Amino acid sequence: MSKRAFIGLDQGTRSTKCLLVAESGEVLSTAKRMVGLLNQGQGQVAQDPHELLQSVREVLAEVRAFADLNQFEVAAIGLATQRSGVCAWSLDDGVVLHPLINWADTRFKAQIDSLADKSSYISDRTLLPVLPNYAAPKVAHLQKAFPENRIAIGTLDSFLCWHLDSSRPFITDDTMAARTLLYDIYDHCWSSNLCDIFAVNISRLAQVLPSIAEHGTIDSIPCFARIGDQQAALYALRQYDADIVLNLGSIASLAFSTGATPLQVKGFPGSILVSRDSPHGVIFEHLLEGITNAAAQVVDTLIQKQFISDSSQIDGLCGESINNGARGTLFLPLGSTASPHWRYDLPPVVLDCDGVSAADYVRAAVENIAGFIIYQIEHLKAATLIPSKVRLVVAGGLAQSSYLLQFLSACLGDTILVAEIGEATAYGAARAACDGFSQCAMPKWPTPARTIAESLQMTKARLRYDRWCKILEKGLHERD
Repeated sequence: MSKRAFIGLDQGTRSTKCLLVAESGEVLSTAKRMVGLLNQGQGQVAQDPHELLQSVREVLAEVRAFADLNQFEVAAIGLATQRSGVCAWSLDDGVVLHPLINWADTRFKAQIDSLADKSSYISDRTLLPVLPNYAAPKVAHLQKAFPENRIAIGTLDSFLCWHLDSSRPFITDDTMAARTLLYDIYDHCWSSNLCDIFAVNISRLAQVLPSIAEHGTIDSIPCFARIGDQQAALYALRQYDADIVLNLGSIASLAFSTGATPLQVKGFPGSILVSRDSPHGVIFEHLLEGITNAAAQVVDTLIQKQFISDSSQIDGLCGESINNGARGTLFLPLGSTASPHWRYDLPPVVLDCDGVSAADYVRAAVENIAGFIIYQIEHLKAATLIPSKVRLVVAGGLAQSSYLLQFLSACLGDTILVAEIGEATAYGAARAACDGFSQCAMPKWPTPARTIAESLQMTKARLRYDRWCKILEKGLHERD
């Protein structure tokens, strides 16, 4: 039996995870640390880069200790990070000069709105909707605040690798660069035109490398993969031969590969799934993504309102609501409606609230998460971008909610498989590192899954979804 293994790191919005994965695909060891948010009000969301870096060091040390104790040779490491956040640090001593402006931060919405006459050009070259969540306005703001060339302004992956690699590289990869609004998806490089639009100094941006390539080291381990977090999840989950995958983390990311062809669909971000070195040059694979911001934030709201103390209580309360008549419909567009409309101005709505219990509120909130996902899938089906009957593979923390998945299945009529590989993003980072290290097509790793069975509780699920959908469409109509 081979004692070679690979490490996958996932630094996310709420936690940092690390897996040690055998060459066969077996998960040998896991480590996790929670991280915090600095909610500063008025659309401002930040994180402490030092806390994120320390969490990476801690989980990596824990997994490496297991590897050493059990005599596993760690051949390579892969890093996946949350996307679109930007921070500032000194290239002389690494001191953080500005917190990470998180992907959920919308403080630069006015600046984005002022670019309305250029938004078509920006989207045409990036395949992204022009939103304040992406990195470009954050980079522009921090470059202006810190004009010195010895101050790095970059995305989180660049910050982490600068600190974790003794050679102090200032680099990023194609998947992270492609989520900034500064990267031309067709030319596969920073765009001087896009940088000019956002008043960004292109010479101060990180060097862009392929996702799967030699990226120096992380804690002295050869790093063969750097990749955005949702791309890493898709990289892992596509081993299930699914038509489309759903990663239920801080956001709900619905994604599928479009192969070598970049695909532009209004409201659905297109991007790079992965790029890799080859003897014939860099090979690019693209993706299309539907995003629901109202995922983990909805669970947070339920906890804050004391309807639940943690997510393990969700299914029991949803069942209680169904047994008592399932009163109430909730439309809760936290962090905007996201794909495909990206509206920040639609208010929360509660219908049929008479006699609504805490259990009803929890069920309606979970169905609200599902509503955004169903709406996107049906939009993609109507556009014939995916089959009318799909095989959907799901992973992530909220995939533990059987009620959520049964509701999706009942409304869509599709086959839903739950991936049982643990942390899909960290697993995908490890798999990408394995592929980079091996420099050849490796056999698939095991793909254990369970199928979501039909539930007699869901006979009226579609009626409740249709009611939710009417709230969304009425809100869009009233504000157009």
